[in-house]
Formats: sequence, C-alpha cells, structure tokens
Amino acid sequence: MNYRYSDSNVDALVMGVLPLVLTGSFSWEGLSLKGDEKVTIHGLDYPSPRQQLQAEIEFPDSSAKKIKPFILLRQSGYVGSSS
Repeated sequence: MNYRYSDSNVDALVMGVLPLVLTGSFSWEGLSLKGDEKVTIHGLDYPSPRQQLQAEIEFPDSSAKKIKPFILLRQSGYVGSSS
C-alpha cells in the first residue's frame, strides 16, 4: 500500500477527524454513505500508523456492514499519546 501522507493528517486529528482508508471491495462511494449512519470503530485504544481497525456501519434501515479500514497516519504519537 502506498499512500501520500501530509501534515493535513495531523491537522485533521486535532479537529477530531480520524483519517481512514478502505481496501478490498469497499469504497466510501460503494458504501453509499449519506451522513445519517452510525459508525462504531474498534481498536482505537492505542492506535498506530497503518493499523487495521474493525468498524461497523449501521444504516437507518437497521442494516449493517462490517469494514476493516486502516489508519492513515505517517508516524506514531499523534493519537492516544501524551508525547
């Protein structure tokens, strides 16, 4: 996997946005996200760059999809760290 990292990742985290990337058969467009979904992300206790997380998207019609996004960060220490 080759991704372009930038300081905007750090800025996003400061604003409370976790940059994620999907792989495999899932894409944000393919999931038809509208903004009214409930997303639960597991594994954020000690996040690290390129860590694969477990997430579940619950749609308004009560259907759900499980996905495995990766954290899009370039180095440790930005999230969940006091350093």
